[in-house]
Amino acid sequence: MHREKIIIMGHSFGGFLAALYAVEYPDNVAKVILVSPAPLLRSPLPKDQQLFSIIYGQLSPASKDEYSRLYDLNDIFTKDEKSLALQNKRFFRYYFEYLTNIGLQESVQKIRDLVDMDNIGGWLPQAYGMSVPETYDWTRSLSAITAPAIIVYGDRDICTEKMIRHYSDNMKNAAVFTIPQCGHWPFEEQPEEFEKIVGDFLRK
Repeated sequence: MHREKIIIMGHSFGGFLAALYAVEYPDNVAKVILVSPAPLLRSPLPKDQQLFSIIYGQLSPASKDEYSRLYDLNDIFTKDEKSLALQNKRFFRYYFEYLTNIGLQESVQKIRDLVDMDNIGGWLPQAYGMSVPETYDWTRSLSAITAPAIIVYGDRDICTEKMIRHYSDNMKNAAVFTIPQCGHWPFEEQPEEFEKIVGDFLRK
């Protein structure tokens, strides 16, 4: 891109990757924007901070039974890409029930419009789990990030304040912004507030 420095922004898993990029190449980064960054800086997490457990806790009894079998890894290598993609697509059924049960039913349609349900890949959730150690902690490495940073997330985000603090408490120059009445997709759920926060940061 012929730029000495870049402004890097990432959402969810992309926020995790953006943070790791800024750790690895701090001199290349002018500013960092993390949007609901995934809680993947350490493993294992306490059960109350695991995303699948958080969703499970808000489901109906019937859905809990089905959901608990959704990501059974015992037969993972007997499945092909198509069946895994279908499994990942089914996840959104439970995620939308979770959103409805925590009072964010208005977000459901916005996310339906955002996610291309017919082109969901098959291996991403499983491949991540297979590509990292069972136990690790990368939080301290965030101190290598020298650029100004903001972290933006919703007050009803599945990434809770405890998870966000894994990032902000270990970054030297990060401000945290919480958007009210908002879940995991603030740029879709509360776009005006999101634009104001990010715009003010970029104009500084």
